[in-house]
Amino acid sequence: MPVFTDAIKPACQQTGFKAVRVDELEGVYNINREIIEHIFISDAIIADLTNWRPNVFYELGVAHAISNKAIMIINKKDEIPFDIKMYSCILYEQNKAGLTKLAANLVKSLKSLEAWRKEPANPVQDHNPTICIPKRELDDIRGKLREKDDLLRRHDTAIDTLQKTLTEKNNLLQSNNAALTKMRNKLMAKEKLLRAAPTTADIKALQKQLKQKEHEIAALQKEANKLRALLK
Repeated sequence: MPVFTDAIKPACQQTGFKAVRVDELEGVYNINREIIEHIFISDAIIADLTNWRPNVFYELGVAHAISNKAIMIINKKDEIPFDIKMYSCILYEQNKAGLTKLAANLVKSLKSLEAWRKEPANPVQDHNPTICIPKRELDDIRGKLREKDDLLRRHDTAIDTLQKTLTEKNNLLQSNNAALTKMRNKLMAKEKLLRAAPTTADIKALQKQLKQKEHEIAALQKEANKLRALLK
């Protein structure tokens, strides 16, 4: 496996990826299932199309259906399959210099993976850019959506409660405003009465006038008494 050990693995290590060959994993009982699962969960797929192996084409088709994360490589001695000739495929030579160059090209591709996989880069994604989501990830997303939905419902309940409280407070404020308006009107009426009431100076003037009238009445009574005496 010189291509894997001398080119693919070093390129992955250099770019922060972990190179995995499913046939090297311990305890694998269903290798086909493991391959498909790793195609779904891996951040990048490096597919060697050399010798046109049917299983590689099948696995590449699965990778193409999922997203734009498959990097295709092929030995120069082989022809690139017709269906993918228009897409990027790294050619390499099976010698030390060729594998060193392949590793360098893989480093470039892995470093720019995020940029180029945003656009359709294989026949499947050209016609159906919708990304397939693994069942495990889909279940996880659904679980998170349910949590968000529950949280939104709790927020809605809290908002309803707050709205009711605000309505009650608003009604109380309106009631208080009505009471204050009523009190203000009463105060204004009292103030009007106070303004209309006589002042101390007015009362003193009236008392003075009253005394004068009393003196005048007393003088008139005195004169009347004199007249009565003369008539007798």
